[in-house]
Amino acid sequence: AIEQIPLSMIDRIEVVRGNVSALYGSQATGGLVQIFTRKPTNGSQADVRLAIGDKGQKQASVQMSTGNDQVQLTAGIAHEQVKAVSAQNSPLVNPDIDGYRNNSGNISVRFTPNERNEFGARFFQSNGRYEYDDDSKTATPYTKNKVEQLSAYSNNQLTDEWNSQFKVSEMTDRSNDSVWGVYQTKTQDVSWQNQLTTQYGTGITGISYTKQKLNSDTAYDKTQRTTKSAWLGYNLDKNRHHLQLNGRFDDVSDVGRYTTGAINYGFDVTSAWRVFAGYSNGFTTPSFSDLFYPGSENPNLKPEKATYMQVGAQYVQKNYGTRVTYFESRYKDKLVWVTTNLLTYDGQMRNVDRAKAQGVELHGWYNNAGWNVDAGVTYQDVKDRTTGAWLVRQPRVLANLSVGKTW
Repeated sequence: AIEQIPLSMIDRIEVVRGNVSALYGSQATGGLVQIFTRKPTNGSQADVRLAIGDKGQKQASVQMSTGNDQVQLTAGIAHEQVKAVSAQNSPLVNPDIDGYRNNSGNISVRFTPNERNEFGARFFQSNGRYEYDDDSKTATPYTKNKVEQLSAYSNNQLTDEWNSQFKVSEMTDRSNDSVWGVYQTKTQDVSWQNQLTTQYGTGITGISYTKQKLNSDTAYDKTQRTTKSAWLGYNLDKNRHHLQLNGRFDDVSDVGRYTTGAINYGFDVTSAWRVFAGYSNGFTTPSFSDLFYPGSENPNLKPEKATYMQVGAQYVQKNYGTRVTYFESRYKDKLVWVTTNLLTYDGQMRNVDRAKAQGVELHGWYNNAGWNVDAGVTYQDVKDRTTGAWLVRQPRVLANLSVGKTW
């Protein structure tokens, strides 16, 4: 449901590279994309955005906030639509125009009685509809999506050394397809994390409980999953040494129990040069959509297990820096998408017994006078270790470039 979040709600996006299962659990063996939404701020302000693009794209949003030193409130609405292209360019499908539209709204409140305590709550709802092509030359199938999320949190600096964070949330993702019917997942999550900062480093400990429930027009044997998790962490930045240790335990009701760990170390050769290395393991459980989504379901999927190793060096100055990293991941039962119908590109997730990914990543950045430039290129080999074949949807070369200016 990440595509349902309007840009007007987003404050920043951060990408965590490498295997971070020991920090975040399942689904993080290949890294993590963190989306930070805007928090209410003091004073009053409004953000109005209008955009028009090719292919019939239109966007409009309004985000407003107001508040004082103790209570802050923000709310907004957004609309997006595209209606100018066909989902597939093939003589075997309906050549009609397939449209997309989405309407969303959000509201959040934050209460800060003093500088050591913060409480907040947020509600978000999104309603979307998109059309697609199947193996019919005349039909126009469509899917209606509705996403709702409600969350509340408490962030408390209990002492000068001890910080405590508590969060509870519920998210409902409902899909109503004209061909496949209703498919809905509900995820409820409770987590508590504590951080202790001392002269000997920073320690982190936390626990969480997650419950997922599936409702569908199609009857399934498994419609519920619970995950109980606990984790520990330790960070030390002292003189020229940088050490990070993490351990995590996850008990997934329908899959099993997994213990993951990570060790990362960096050494400052000079004030600008640092060398680093790391090793970790992780796992990925098949999602409910992978297991049960109508048309692409595969209830026999196994969890993916991985080990990850990296070595590299980075050079950093005040306004710019660069980093080069060699990485290698070895997978067992790797989850990959396999196309089963070349006419419609339909398919399903399947397991590859053994797989290996290795490559080199070069990343650089520059920040000065309000300009922000970030660029990266990655070369990788991702192969089935049994057959030597390349895995599909695993590009050999990836590149990114972003340029921004802040006034």
